[in-house]
Amino acid sequence: MSLLADIQARIAARVPALAGRIGGAGDVSRLIQNKGLPQHGTSVMVVPNGLRSGGDPEAISGLFRQPVQEVLAVLVAYRAAMREGDAATDLSETVRAVIEALVGWQVPGRIGVVSLLQARALGGGADNGTLLYQIDLLFPDQLRVNPT
Repeated sequence: MSLLADIQARIAARVPALAGRIGGAGDVSRLIQNKGLPQHGTSVMVVPNGLRSGGDPEAISGLFRQPVQEVLAVLVAYRAAMREGDAATDLSETVRAVIEALVGWQVPGRIGVVSLLQARALGGGADNGTLLYQIDLLFPDQLRVNPT
C-alpha cells in the first residue's frame, strides 16, 4: 500500500464519520477545475505537500544517505449547514479527530512516527458555505542514493 493509501485507510478506520468521504490529489484537481468545493457534508483529501531535510547527510563507502521528512497535507472541506458558531465547533472536532488518528502512528514499513507540523484554516467558498482547513503532517523517511 502507498503512504497516501495508508493514511486514507487510517483516517477511515479512526474517524468513521469520514469513511467514504476521503480522496486524494485528483479530487483536489477536480474541485479547482470546477471552481467549487463540496456542496454538502465533510470530506477529506490527502495530498503530497513537499519534502524537508530531516538532518545532516552522510556519505559512507560511496553511498549517500540523508534523513528527510515527507510533508503531507490533509485538507478538510466542511460544508456548514448550521449557525456559524456550531459549524466552527464541528469543524474543530473533525480536525482534532483527524490529527489524533495520525499523530504518533508508525506507518507500516517506515521509520519513526507521524508528527504535526501545523494546522490552519485556509478560508472557504463564501458562495457555498464551505470551510477549508489544512493539516500538515511530517512522515520521517530516509534518502539512500548511490551517486556513482
